[in-house]
Amino acid sequence: MLTHRNIIANLLQMGMWISDSFKEGVEVVIAPLPMYHIFCLTSTLSFLKLGSLIVMITNPRDLPGLVKEMRLWKFTTMTGVNTLFNALLNTPGFAELDFSALKVVVGGGAAVQKPVVERWQRPPGISGRKRMV
Repeated sequence: MLTHRNIIANLLQMGMWISDSFKEGVEVVIAPLPMYHIFCLTSTLSFLKLGSLIVMITNPRDLPGLVKEMRLWKFTTMTGVNTLFNALLNTPGFAELDFSALKVVVGGGAAVQKPVVERWQRPPGISGRKRMV
């Protein structure tokens, strides 16, 4: 069971991780997370606290639809989970997205596997990714 104190601790931790990179009221976050998950709640609250625009993706399992939506935004941040990051790397059109504004990618729910992180940071044809936390 998570307490209010746990959630506040998560918000403070996330705020510290992203504080070097973020400008208040400027950031655009792609958030393809299930609303019922605590990672979605804490990451959404963290970015709201900074005045970010959060693009909520209601069906992240529709990978072509997610890639299509991502094309519409000059996003600076993305949240996700290991399986989503891995699936996106294998989705047509993903490698052609514009990642030039991307500052940070936040993985949660469980650890993002090292091979997925390595492919995410250096996939062929994609530049501009800074870091994954």
